Amino acid sequence: MMEKKKEEKKLGLGILVRNNVFLFRIACKYAPLYVICTVVEGIAWGINNAIELYYTKMLFDMIGEGKPFLTVLNLIVFMAVYNMVLYLCHYSYWKVLKPIIQKNLQYRLHTELFEKARSLDLACYDDPEFYNDFIWSINESDGRVTKQLDDLSKLINRSVASVLVTGLIVTIHPILAAIIFFFTAARIVFQMLAAKVDYNRAQDFNPLDRKTNYVNRMFRLADCAKEIRLTRVSENLLCEHEKAVDEKMQIVRKYAAKRYWLAVATWGMMSLGDGIVILFLLYELLVTGSVALGDFAAGVTAIWQLSWLLRDLLDRLVKSKEHALFVDKMKTFLAYQPKIVGGTKTPGAFESLELRGVRFAYKDDEILRGISLKISKGDKIAFVGYNGAGKTTLVKLLMRLYDPTEGEILYNGINIKEYDLDAYRACIGAVFQDYKIFASTVAENVLADVDDGTRRDTVLTALQKSAFEEKLVTLDKGIDTELTREFYKDGTNLSGGEEQKIAIARVFAKPCELLIMDEPSSALDPISEYKLNHSISESASEKTVIFISHRLSTTRHADRVYMFESGKVIEEGTHDELVANTDGKYYGIWHAQAQYYTE
Repeated sequence: MMEKKKEEKKLGLGILVRNNVFLFRIACKYAPLYVICTVVEGIAWGINNAIELYYTKMLFDMIGEGKPFLTVLNLIVFMAVYNMVLYLCHYSYWKVLKPIIQKNLQYRLHTELFEKARSLDLACYDDPEFYNDFIWSINESDGRVTKQLDDLSKLINRSVASVLVTGLIVTIHPILAAIIFFFTAARIVFQMLAAKVDYNRAQDFNPLDRKTNYVNRMFRLADCAKEIRLTRVSENLLCEHEKAVDEKMQIVRKYAAKRYWLAVATWGMMSLGDGIVILFLLYELLVTGSVALGDFAAGVTAIWQLSWLLRDLLDRLVKSKEHALFVDKMKTFLAYQPKIVGGTKTPGAFESLELRGVRFAYKDDEILRGISLKISKGDKIAFVGYNGAGKTTLVKLLMRLYDPTEGEILYNGINIKEYDLDAYRACIGAVFQDYKIFASTVAENVLADVDDGTRRDTVLTALQKSAFEEKLVTLDKGIDTELTREFYKDGTNLSGGEEQKIAIARVFAKPCELLIMDEPSSALDPISEYKLNHSISESASEKTVIFISHRLSTTRHADRVYMFESGKVIEEGTHDELVANTDGKYYGIWHAQAQYYTE
């Protein structure tokens, strides 16, 4: 019942008006020239419709009155010149100016949406409903604003023309206008119902579209090509695709009958209305004689024109409703206020990081259970444990990508919630196990920023510390080498281990005293992993480093090791202390992996 009331509220006239005004305000903000041109064009073409009708009436009047040929020719030539000038202006706008304005609108609007997306809490990506609205907003935003402006131009055009044409029809016979408006009103009702059906169908399609788009992406991406060819994963993807298509077919069948009968009713009312109007006008001409032949010619043209104008006006109103229904999602996305917000304090140089009774739960699943520990300046700390033990979740809490459900995290003795969010995150250099390499140069990937040429030594030093030098000398363009072939035909694709070293170099290019390495060498073999971690330890000898891994190549060099299991710290100490406990979990993992790390 609540959902029904909510849907009815969305369909209310006030909501529709406010939502369309919202879109219009966006257009005014990002493309004011577009709005001005839209209004001017709508008025101009609305008047032109009436001018053409009046031209028909004048032409028939001149012929009926027996005017000289030259007089009639002058009128025809005048209209030809008028139309030429009008269409020159029209095509100059549509083919030259409008595409430029639209691209500028698209750029500015997408920039704001991207900035908004950057500010979203990470938890938003865990909410499928919000994520659906987010994707829909990004994909539809500029198109909806453009369509609304185009429809606004047509609304102005049809409204101006309808008023002027109606005035002419009323002078011929007032009853004609009443008949036309009656059947148009009936058609409005049916089309509004059809719009509601279309919106509900689109809502049902949305999650299924995400699924089919995912399958399309998996078959398209180069990263997935090997697995698709060497395994039977494609069978699973095709199965999921088939299920989604079957569900789409069910949705189509669900709404088909309603859509069919509404379409029949809509066009039936239109055809019936046109027929009655023409019969009425013929009766007045042939039986009563109240309509002259000249007025009849202009009247028939006016009636057909008005009928078309009102039908198109109705279509624009219906589309306006579609725009308004979409805006609810866009407004929800833009109005979202991050729950993770910063304070006003500026963090100083790193001295300590402390966790006190930290718990974290996602919905009903408790992931971290009462973590308490303290890290001091210069410490080399290792968080170890099997996958799913809660290590990476703890890192996200330290970075304030999430906030603890209970407990607190202190930076230099102050709760991290009191610090400015960007300033706090800037104090920490982190490389995650699900790192990303972007379609840009090596230097830009290391800097995670635009390479303006002033930090090249920083890039080279960072790559040296991440043990990427051996690969770098093989690249013809050095740090200017474009990575991936997403944008560049001659782009370079690196191996997984080489990409990981690029990601590691990012933390060395950032002037941070606290480094977090989350599975920094997972793409390497154990020997290479050991050498890399040893290099990282030496390069970061003056920094505080937190290593997170389920492999133990780093623990021999760590000042303290925390063993995680099921969201809790079950063992704590140095490597030697923990390996001496033959009954402990750490001892068992170490001896299972020791063959890879012993010389």
